Amino acid sequence: NSERVLTDLNTWIIGGDEDHTFDMTLIIREWNDIVVGSEYRAFIGPNGNLNAVCQYYNFLYFPLVAKHKQDIQQLLSTFYNEHLQEVLLAHRSLLPCVIDFAIVDQNENADWPSKKVVVVELNMFHDYNGAVQISSGSEMFDWHKD
Repeated sequence: NSERVLTDLNTWIIGGDEDHTFDMTLIIREWNDIVVGSEYRAFIGPNGNLNAVCQYYNFLYFPLVAKHKQDIQQLLSTFYNEHLQEVLLAHRSLLPCVIDFAIVDQNENADWPSKKVVVVELNMFHDYNGAVQISSGSEMFDWHKD
């Protein structure tokens, strides 16, 4: 969200560490329209396993998501296993983390035609010094119970 971007940019400007450095990379990529109900949050454990997935908007019910729950789970799991797991295991300092995925090129009136998955964002559960710092919501889960 805009507040998080503002915080990150302010940290970068004033220097986030004791040595007044803050390693930031700006990535510009192609815009993808995301249909409401096509975004999901995945929870990746310290071992690199995809532990859980839920819909991003936990306060809404999407009949299409309920109908295709298994297909969505398989699509996201396959995408993670084929494209991200090895990369995260090679960069273990990013683990554990939360990854937001979206299924894009989705026609709102179609019955689940799209198979294209994109990563919206990745957030670590900790800061660079290893201290717990949860910057993402748990959506349909509870940080303490689940």
